[in-house]
Formats: sequence, C-alpha cells, structure tokens
Amino acid sequence: MITVQAPQALEMVGPLLGPGFLLSNTNANIPGPGGKPMFLHSDTDYVPPPFPPWAMVTNVMWFLDDFTDENGATRIVPMSHKLRHNPDYTQRYDTVAVTGPAGTAMVFHGALWHQTGANRTHDQKRRGILTYYCRPFMRQQENFFKSLDDAVLARENPRLRQLLGYDMWLGGVGAIGGLPRAAQRF
Repeated sequence: MITVQAPQALEMVGPLLGPGFLLSNTNANIPGPGGKPMFLHSDTDYVPPPFPPWAMVTNVMWFLDDFTDENGATRIVPMSHKLRHNPDYTQRYDTVAVTGPAGTAMVFHGALWHQTGANRTHDQKRRGILTYYCRPFMRQQENFFKSLDDAVLARENPRLRQLLGYDMWLGGVGAIGGLPRAAQRF
C-alpha cells in the first residue's frame, strides 16, 4: 500500500536518517509521451559541498506503472551519493535506468544524482509518487503546520503526527511555551 507511513518504506528510511525523521514532502512525477529528461541533480543541491557523509534526506519512489527505459524510468549515476557534491551541470554523465514493475518502491539517498528519463513512448504516461523524508533538525519542504487542517490532523494517528513534525525531538526541540505544539492544540 502506498502511503507516507508504509512500514516497509519507513524501515528502510530509518537506518539512513536515524530516529525521529520527518516527512518533508510528497509529490507525483508523471512524464507523458514524448517527455524530455529532467536535468541531473541531487536532492541536497541546496547544501554547500562537501556534503556530510551521512544522508540528510531520503526518497521513496513508488512505481504506479511499470518503469521502463522507454517510458521515462528514473535514471541514476550509481554510487554518486558517495562523491559528496552535486554534478557539474556543464558535463554529461552515464546514467542507468531504474526499471521495475508497478508496485515497486525505490529507496534512495538524497545525494544520489538522478533524473526523470525521457519518455520515448507515443501513448504511455509513467506515474510515480515520491515521498521525501528529512532528518528531524531540518526544515521540511512543506509547512504542514500551515497546510494541514486541524480537523484532519486531529483524526490521524500519533506516528503520522510525528512524521509531520508535531512532536518534540530529543525531549525539547520543537516546544512552544514549554509545551509541544501538538499538546497545545488537542
């Protein structure tokens, strides 16, 4: 089941980001027929090099369709996350398509160089959902405190509230006036 709380995915993200990691963003990636490739990048391109030796962010790419080289499968430069810098945008690099059947989940280190591949088909969309997680001391891409309706948050489970950043971290980070924000709201 595709969800930001999928146990199998969270079990793989945890060792990369450590305890208390947060959901930073979720979005769709859908190259249509004839779609051009995305530029090669890492998801830590806002960090000055050298990147730390540990992952700051991690993605889970859920394949809603079969990912093939022809329909725009995500392409990577294997082991590039170990280089600890972004690609040189004036250079060309050899990339490898990450292919698999619908239902596959690809978990990858945020410093891995990747791109959406070209969709060379005439009639196929290639649909994927990305869940993007970050270490708990980082600012999330989406401000869930502003975007989530209180009624939606009130009916969710504690694990989702933690993933969204509503819990204190390390016993005190995230407190407002001595109480965690979640405690003030409910």
